[in-house]
Amino acid sequence: MTAVLMLAQTALAVDEIYLEDKALEYDWWYQEYCCMGYGGVTEVVFEDEQLTTFKELGGAGDSTIWTGTYLAGQAFRYAVTGDEDAKQNAIDTVMALHTHLQITGEPGYIARYAAPIEWPFDELYTPSHSRYHFGEGEWEGSYWIGETSRDQYTGWMFGMALAYDFIDDEAIRDLIREDIVEVVDKARAYYWFIIKETGTPSTVAQWITPSMQLDWSLIEAHVTDDPGYWKLYEEKFEQLMPILSVDAKTGFLNRYFEHYGLNLGHQTWFNILRLETDPNRRAFLMDIFENDVRPTVHASHNVFFDYIYLANFGEAAMDYEWTVEDDIRQLEKFPEPPKRKLNPVDMPPCELDPLGEFLIELAHALGLEEIFHFGHNCAEAREIEHRCEADFVWQRNSWQITCPENDNPKFIFPGIDYMTPYWMGRYYNLIPPGNPNADDDDDDDDLDPDDDDMPDRSGDDEGGSGNFDPNSDDDDDDGPLCG
Repeated sequence: MTAVLMLAQTALAVDEIYLEDKALEYDWWYQEYCCMGYGGVTEVVFEDEQLTTFKELGGAGDSTIWTGTYLAGQAFRYAVTGDEDAKQNAIDTVMALHTHLQITGEPGYIARYAAPIEWPFDELYTPSHSRYHFGEGEWEGSYWIGETSRDQYTGWMFGMALAYDFIDDEAIRDLIREDIVEVVDKARAYYWFIIKETGTPSTVAQWITPSMQLDWSLIEAHVTDDPGYWKLYEEKFEQLMPILSVDAKTGFLNRYFEHYGLNLGHQTWFNILRLETDPNRRAFLMDIFENDVRPTVHASHNVFFDYIYLANFGEAAMDYEWTVEDDIRQLEKFPEPPKRKLNPVDMPPCELDPLGEFLIELAHALGLEEIFHFGHNCAEAREIEHRCEADFVWQRNSWQITCPENDNPKFIFPGIDYMTPYWMGRYYNLIPPGNPNADDDDDDDDLDPDDDDMPDRSGDDEGGSGNFDPNSDDDDDDGPLCG
């Protein structure tokens, strides 16, 4: 057993089976209800609180970012367990993201969501909606949602890069490579703006930020391993090197304003740190992340952000032991599947964050309230049982004082915010029983990015439990229910 797993087992009475079964049960709900149609993520509403009668879908406007985030989780799961259903889930999700790219008819432009024009998908959007587009040619009978933001591209890139590395299917890897090249080449050709079907920039978050430019360039070089693309990446690094720290520092405002920006930054920086091959460049980038990105979310009980940090810094991470133990506690206390739209009943009182109060006053004094919507926040982050429920809880405000009164026990979130961090933690040996397929020889904690942590394809199912069907007591493997 590795050092980190011994630490976790010693410090906590970790119920390994419970944590894994919870991930598999979340996956059952996801496959059954949350990725119908062409496989893009949606939320689901039932007619009754017993969740026996399906009513409608929702939440498709941000489908691409969460579809990519789910893909990342299944790639990690397959790397850990070798389960064939995890591999198939990942392949199906790659095809969903491929569809989101192809259906727009504009090379390199990714849709927010795509589906057939039939019930229940025709109730998500109507043709009168400004972002609604009819599919053409081979996509006749389908529709897609446009005005795509860099947020959606971030999740798309995050998942596709991990699937490329972990899914041992050459046809899928070729498809991912071609799609990534199409997207990045288009962005580069248009000075890093997202260009929609009209040939003009999207109207929503259309400029690709410096860190995202670096990330996309690196991913393209990585999947192609082409000297020309490596040269373009190196040139991009040299161009952005003087401003990367400044770009990263601005993220601290997301602690008080547009918290989801912290999630975009973490998904972006994860592959930058993971894929950088030059030790000097990597040291420079690690320094920026540790000094300009991490402090904003340190000790915020954010499992997803923590695992992105620990995966790259290992035992050199600040408060390493405390963070490992705290993250397992948060996963243990994470809501049972399915994840309903239910906020905490009691929110303990908290002290206000003095810096946040200063920013509110400053925005008021400068007349900038309409631009910077700073809100009152707690000085200390909430633990998971006192967090407001959301599509992906880790992108929402960790320091929120109260939650909105919008409970709906018939409304189900996809549960990606449990599945992806769980399998990520397992892959990096941060959660017992760890990663039995880690292919290194030094039996350390598998957090060295220079180790070969690609999965061992022995064909066994050790460490995985297959599909989880809470309504069935049989042992057959039904395969994915999506799509």
